[in-house]
Amino acid sequence: MFGVEKRDKMSSSGYVPDNKNLKKSSGTPNLFFDSRKNVFFKRDEKNVAYEVTSTQLPAMIGGAFVDLFMTKGHMREPHWHPNAWELDVVVSGEAVTSILNPETNQLQNYHVKAGQTVFIPMGWWHW
Repeated sequence: MFGVEKRDKMSSSGYVPDNKNLKKSSGTPNLFFDSRKNVFFKRDEKNVAYEVTSTQLPAMIGGAFVDLFMTKGHMREPHWHPNAWELDVVVSGEAVTSILNPETNQLQNYHVKAGQTVFIPMGWWHW
């Protein structure tokens, strides 16, 4: 059983112990969305991002998914998410994910290749 301190910390980091969005009075909650139907940004056909958040999937409280396609030499602008963590998964090719730790002001650069994952906590600057 989690103590109050542990439970509070987990709920602020994306864990929702009582996710009312999953509790429906009848039927199964919506657990599917085609990410290609929600363009987040598009520079051209080869540099595009598709986003899925709790707007598209109400059960996704505290997290977000972006299907990002980038060609060599392109960079995602520095940004942060005040209400969601992010999970970066490289499907093909390779990339550098940079994260600024707000507690230490230390910049962490991860050189990631296909099959590797980087987790970005809620509220941390990254690109």
